Amino acid sequence: MLGTGTSYLDPDRVQSGILIEIEGESIRFDIGAGVFHRLTQLGVNLSSISSIFLSHFHVDHCSDFLMLCQSLWLSGHDKPLNIYGPPLIRQWFRGLFDIAFPYARDRLTINVTVLKEHEAVQVGEATISNVPTIHGNMETRALKIEWRDRSFVYSSDTDFTPFDKGAYASSTTYVSGAAVVQAANIVSERIKLRAALLLNASDPSTIKLEDQKATAPDGSSVTIEEIALSSLHHFDQEQIMGVSSFVAESSPPPFGAQFAEVSVDIETGKIHVDRLIMVVDSGRIVNPDAAFGQIEGGMIQAMGYAICEDMTIDNEGNPLQKDFYDYHILRSNEIPELKTIFVETQEPSHPFGVKAAAEIPMDGVAPAIGNAILDAIGVNINTLPITPEKVWTAINNKSD
Repeated sequence: MLGTGTSYLDPDRVQSGILIEIEGESIRFDIGAGVFHRLTQLGVNLSSISSIFLSHFHVDHCSDFLMLCQSLWLSGHDKPLNIYGPPLIRQWFRGLFDIAFPYARDRLTINVTVLKEHEAVQVGEATISNVPTIHGNMETRALKIEWRDRSFVYSSDTDFTPFDKGAYASSTTYVSGAAVVQAANIVSERIKLRAALLLNASDPSTIKLEDQKATAPDGSSVTIEEIALSSLHHFDQEQIMGVSSFVAESSPPPFGAQFAEVSVDIETGKIHVDRLIMVVDSGRIVNPDAAFGQIEGGMIQAMGYAICEDMTIDNEGNPLQKDFYDYHILRSNEIPELKTIFVETQEPSHPFGVKAAAEIPMDGVAPAIGNAILDAIGVNINTLPITPEKVWTAINNKSD
């Protein structure tokens, strides 16, 4: 059953990301894949979740909610699950049930409540994954202010903002982030100029920005709030702002090494991935939580196409896997132990030494699992996915 409604979201409930209520307790996560997997790692029974609040909806949530609904259905969950989110979430969940879980329609009760659009806009920082956290962090490091209280990153379209190429191709932190830092440096210089006027300092370059204030060499200081008030309302009025563009002349690649530990049933060919480890050099890590989630989510996705996700076509060109019952996506109880190790290096082409981290976790999982199977039973499977049928056939061909 799928119920819908409309409500307002108290901004104190969730500022950004996803907030989950479990037996009266609240747990908050940034937007990103792997939320429910992380809960199971913490020992949380997913069937105890009563409400989920989303400040905004993102494609990263798709696999998360598929895993949640599948886990609830398999456990025989009989309590209503309340989900609160922005516009279009109702249509998404209707599509989820129609396409992915038609057989669960009578077993699960999910009440979807759509937030009023203006409330959804006001509850948080931005609407694209962990972009606001990363960009806000870099901006305030350049301005030397506390980011959570002073910086707000809004996602909008080019009717209101300068052109941006988009958040894709592992470019958000490296390319867009560099533009953010350049713009913040322009703002920093404008703040110093205004502070020098207020403090009667002859050389703006001697002004230091730290602890939410601008300090002159003689020890006198003025707060960022006072500078903003002066610039907008007192004298020589101006809007302190910076606009910058950044075009990357190079594309420094991240590096990674991936390791897999597997168990193989030689009688049936069944594979169990016990552990995945990835060592990553993606420069300096700006947002560790988001970076760990990115790598772990990528490894889980790559494990799917390595061992179980397959789209087969019959002789008439029709796909045989038409829903998520036949097209197997890994469930929470199938996720192995995951470990990510960041080896931080300083990338000289970026102001904060960062590199990309988004796509590299997809690369080495399948080869690592294949090599682990070869090491375990001495057969090499060179087509994906590595299914029990392929392993069983290879074992028997080897014995022949």
